[in-house]
Amino acid sequence: MEFMSYNESSNEIVQDENQEEGMNVSDESLCGKGAEQWEDVKYEIADDVFDGDANDYSNDYCNYGGGDNNVQRSDPILEEAEEEEEEEEEEEEEEEEEEEEEEEEEEEEEEEEEEEEEEEEEEEEEEEEEEEEEEEEEEEEEEEEEEEEEEEEEEE
Repeated sequence: MEFMSYNESSNEIVQDENQEEGMNVSDESLCGKGAEQWEDVKYEIADDVFDGDANDYSNDYCNYGGGDNNVQRSDPILEEAEEEEEEEEEEEEEEEEEEEEEEEEEEEEEEEEEEEEEEEEEEEEEEEEEEEEEEEEEEEEEEEEEEEEEEEEEEE
């Protein structure tokens, strides 16, 4: 099997005589460079043999092995993990919203209770004032009666 590498000075892919047989192509500098020269060349990638279009190989290598090509091919495991993470975040947000709603309801209930207590206190105060007024009226009536009795006694 021939091993290839990217020659930056000549901007082309050349045969690499120094590479030992059985090694995989792992040079990240190959990503996105000289893809047209990869046509119909076989390369061993992690025990899988790729035979086909150079751009396909370049994309596979760069997406799964690193390099400076930012195009990402979908990975079911990563997608599932991301979906689970998103679901967890959504659940956490929902829980937080529910907690906030419960807190708001509790605050409203507390405010209502406080208002009721204030109303009760006001009613009690009014009742006390009415009682005091009644007592004062009774006292005045008693005084008037006493005065009348005294006047009657004086007349006799």
